[in-house]
Amino acid sequence: MNRVIQIILYACLAVSSAVYATAPSQVLTVNPSLPVSPTNFHKIQDAIDTFQGSNALYTEIDIAPGTYVETIQLEQTSASSNIQVRNSDLEESLPTYTFSRGLQINGDMRPCFPQYQNGYEHASNNQKTQVYILETSVSGVGPFPVLVSNTFGTQPLTDVGPLPVQVCNPFLANPLPITNNFAGGFAVVGRGGVGFATKASRVQAAGAGAMICVDNAPVGTVSMGGIDPSITIPCFSISSTFGGQLLTAITNNPNMTLTVKPPQTFYNPPTGTNYAMVTLSHPGGDLTKIQVTMTNPLPIVDPNLPRGQTPVLEQPAFDDPRLGFVQGDKIMLTESDIFGPGLVQVFEIDSLSGNIITLTTAVNPAQVDITKMGSSLTFLPNVKILPAVPQENAFRAQQIGFSMTGVWLDMNPQLPLGSIRYGLGFSDVVANLANIIVSDTSGRTANGYGMFFEKCSINILDGWRDSQRNRRLSVIGWSSGAWLVGKTQMRSSFLFCTGATNTNLLAAESGSSVALDSLILMGNQGLLQSGSAGITLSEGSEISISALLTVADIFGSGINCDNAKIGCPGFVLDRIYKPNGGLEQTNALQLNGGSQFLAFAPPLYTDGTPSSLIRTKSVVRDCFDIDPNADVTTAGTLPNVGIFVDTQSQFVSQKELQFENNSVDFLTVSDNQFITPAWSATPGSIWQHTSSGKVNPNYQLQDIVESHVCLTLDPQEVFQYTGVYVDDPIHAGKTFTIFSKNATKHCLKLTSGYFVGTDKKTLTFKAREGAYVTLKVLSPTEVLVLDSRGVKFCESGCKICSPCTANNRTPGAVKNHAKPIRRPVQGQLKKQKKPFIDRAKKRTVGLVGK
Repeated sequence: MNRVIQIILYACLAVSSAVYATAPSQVLTVNPSLPVSPTNFHKIQDAIDTFQGSNALYTEIDIAPGTYVETIQLEQTSASSNIQVRNSDLEESLPTYTFSRGLQINGDMRPCFPQYQNGYEHASNNQKTQVYILETSVSGVGPFPVLVSNTFGTQPLTDVGPLPVQVCNPFLANPLPITNNFAGGFAVVGRGGVGFATKASRVQAAGAGAMICVDNAPVGTVSMGGIDPSITIPCFSISSTFGGQLLTAITNNPNMTLTVKPPQTFYNPPTGTNYAMVTLSHPGGDLTKIQVTMTNPLPIVDPNLPRGQTPVLEQPAFDDPRLGFVQGDKIMLTESDIFGPGLVQVFEIDSLSGNIITLTTAVNPAQVDITKMGSSLTFLPNVKILPAVPQENAFRAQQIGFSMTGVWLDMNPQLPLGSIRYGLGFSDVVANLANIIVSDTSGRTANGYGMFFEKCSINILDGWRDSQRNRRLSVIGWSSGAWLVGKTQMRSSFLFCTGATNTNLLAAESGSSVALDSLILMGNQGLLQSGSAGITLSEGSEISISALLTVADIFGSGINCDNAKIGCPGFVLDRIYKPNGGLEQTNALQLNGGSQFLAFAPPLYTDGTPSSLIRTKSVVRDCFDIDPNADVTTAGTLPNVGIFVDTQSQFVSQKELQFENNSVDFLTVSDNQFITPAWSATPGSIWQHTSSGKVNPNYQLQDIVESHVCLTLDPQEVFQYTGVYVDDPIHAGKTFTIFSKNATKHCLKLTSGYFVGTDKKTLTFKAREGAYVTLKVLSPTEVLVLDSRGVKFCESGCKICSPCTANNRTPGAVKNHAKPIRRPVQGQLKKQKKPFIDRAKKRTVGLVGK
């Protein structure tokens, strides 16, 4: 299987391929069944110790399938990063930087380990940069594995060729003029000099019908990146070893032809079908079988998909040999429902057929019900590590750069409860991690995080130009998920955490930053106590999501930000619970301390149409107290709010928001901090008045949708909290916008206090659709009108309001309510206007310091 993790060691800015021919390197093999020899080891730690004691510039450790009971220590103060470093403009040139020795730990090297969450959008297991097969017309030469670029050029679904081939002159396709006329054939170029996309553009201009780039690394095949929409030819990369054989064959056989064949179809959907819904089921009720069905393709337009091309939904094909799953492999099932059993179970695969997995033993739905929302299925790497002795970290790395792929780290059921705090514990580390799963299937972790990264840089694959998506890190069933501190950076990965029992699924502090394709967090029981969360961000930390953000099944806060930032194209906050009557503020999304949350709109083409629609809307649903029927306005309780924004913080959604079944949809302490598309909120986010009654103090936007409605607002009640006046962060300075969806007169009456700048207690809405008023409750006796249209003050004893002395109105009152009222004379309005504005400003300034 082609190795996709690249470790490139550069001694300086300009490095030629000759360096790799002379650089000392070693390959160490770990396999308990092998006889002991200088390069063969029974334990992973023995191989690591040899690396740390050797003088090799580059060491590769290959781990055979199996279970290894040992505790890993990886530390070397003299080692530097072995990550490829490129500048951010995606060019091939390297900054001047000296690298020391490098280490690559190869576990399970299959191309991907799919994960599926029942009922949620799924970021596919799309292997865009999948292994294609290069065949030659010369007997005994090839076939060779090659990778196709997914950021420029086309991704052919049929054979490319047979076509003639030429070696590019100059070989690096550098800025010197290219002398070839490729006449639609393959152009073979070398890596280096200029960026991959630049090479492709230049050989395409010289007539090439396809490009093959020969890597200059000693192992592996580079995953090419770069952006150039003008490139239309398919572009492939090949390792230096196979590329050398190909170059020799071209020299000896100038008339040879090449053919590149795409991989066989497993779940490798065409570009543009990246996101769909998942259904996990037991076909025919057979509990020994699990069927994974992709349903309801979303209206996704991938930037690489030609405009007008219709996405096609494809089902998984787990039995495809290129996926590499075999009998005896294992899967993990998890249920995220916090009120369920909360168990994590591992099953062995008996056979595979299409999208159906047959297990050797039946699933007990009383323990793990895969049909529930948020339940998950994860394929496991076949390299399993169990910690051997109690210590702080099961796998510790410190002051070193390394790469690791295809490892499953599980808690050892033989160790005492809580004897291992962290699964992966890294400090001052630069690491490439892919397809790493940290789990606790035995329930032996009492606290701590599955992954703890301090002052680290955690990357997936190829530095700036990672084009292999959905390489994932996962924490399943550990006490808590991932914890980032000390300005740690995590880049270009898919992070999945589920089945936690305590604290957070993801915590980032001390200026740490996370940039992910997808972040899915599901299931944190939090010991059914206060203080737990899905995400906790603080101290200037940031999260940036390019595809999916889902937080579900959390006892406590869904996302809790304090002086932090989050950006994503859309999100789902689902089933965020808190105990009824609790005084601790726990909301689905809580923004404190100047935090910012941006749900951004997709980029647009020049004609104004969106280039991608990852989510058509964001959803906040089922976020309520444990008792969903409780009165959330009862004194002494705090409601569970879908989106809560405090002073100085800001929530901006450039897409539609959908609210469903929440205690309170959203609350803002200060004005103009909750920004959505103009009046695009769905009815679920707006309190609708169909009869006379009180203004609901928990909704910022409120509709009057029926005729003959009179509303009352009690500023004192809004400000009163637990029997005394306090600086209540929910209701202090509360703003309401009330607008009419009916061409009928309505009224709003204060039951205490006055509108600022007047001695009036009543507003009337004119008999027209679209009349509105925006109010701010300044104190228990003062309400300020911020903005209005079609609204006027009237005497408290006017005829339209006199019948509305209580919430209960008689049928006769309705008739009186509909009678016209006497218009005030023009002069009265003019006399009221100026004093109202001036006095309102004066009064507002005087209250700022409270």
